[in-house]
Amino acid sequence: DVLVDAVIAKVNTGTSITDAPIVIGVGPGFAAGIDCHCVVETKRGHDLGRCISEGSAAPNSGVPGIIGGYGLERLVRAEAAGVFRGTEDIAARVQAGQTVGYVETGREQVPVKAQIDGVLRGILHDGVEVHPGMKAGDVDPRDVEQHCFTVSDKARAIGGGVLEAILAAEKSRKRAVSRGTVHMVLLAAGASSRFGENKLLFPVNQRPMYQLMAGKILEVEKILAEKAPGDGKAAGAPGSGKAPGEPWPRPVLGRKILVTGNPQMAGELEEKGFEIVWNGKPEAGIARSVSLAAKALGGTPGPSAIWCATSLSCARRRRRNFSPPGRRAAAGWGAWSLQGVPAARLCLTRDTGESWPS
Repeated sequence: DVLVDAVIAKVNTGTSITDAPIVIGVGPGFAAGIDCHCVVETKRGHDLGRCISEGSAAPNSGVPGIIGGYGLERLVRAEAAGVFRGTEDIAARVQAGQTVGYVETGREQVPVKAQIDGVLRGILHDGVEVHPGMKAGDVDPRDVEQHCFTVSDKARAIGGGVLEAILAAEKSRKRAVSRGTVHMVLLAAGASSRFGENKLLFPVNQRPMYQLMAGKILEVEKILAEKAPGDGKAAGAPGSGKAPGEPWPRPVLGRKILVTGNPQMAGELEEKGFEIVWNGKPEAGIARSVSLAAKALGGTPGPSAIWCATSLSCARRRRRNFSPPGRRAAAGWGAWSLQGVPAARLCLTRDTGESWPS
């Protein structure tokens, strides 16, 4: 459920925001919202361990923090390209100029030396390929062996930041679940037997009926994507004790699905982000379309509800008495529950733009 990239390579080595439900990047090289959901700052100072939900951590300066009066001098660096081999273990006491490993270049062994006295706190594994100037280890001038086997102040701050990011993401997920998820379905596979022709292609306000209904779904999508009144929290969600006068919580935006047997509609609306569910048996009635939509959503995790846009009102009128359902967009809307979550009605009006809920 959670992926934490704590390689601290100063660059993203391949982590994607789609790798897990919660992806956290540690240090520079990640952009929150692009590579991961959250970035944790690793640079010493006021922001150490801070969770970043937008943007990146401070760029790599190449200069380590000051410990015991030493900064860059603490680093142990390779002086040639090749394969690293260590000669000292972590927690070994070393002196300035002492060899702690070497680089096998294929022709010779180039020594890797400590620059200051202290305890070897970190060292590369044997067999790691290195290049000139690459960090191969570091020396702690405080000369406390126990520091090598306990959590440092910096590591504790970073770990706390990661934990905070996980808890915040989990809280957000639970809030989303409490609000429910709306999956919008356009039922466009009917035979139009009572209408006399394919009513979904019948012009309404100078465009086909299916385009009108698809437009209403896109309107709903836009509304759900906007921030809810107030701070966007799920006030009034099931179990939250909504008080009279408080705004109703908006559901979380789910998937858009088109159930059809018409290649023209499928091709056009797929370009607008609709998933296509094929129904080649219009004579089976609307129940088959609803069933196919529910089946397509059956593997969707979390509480959900299907909101179906149809042109039911059109089928109840003879063509000569046809009245476009533009006055009340909700005229052709119905709702079905999925996974035990009761569905209410959603009303969109041309005048007010929103009534939440009905």
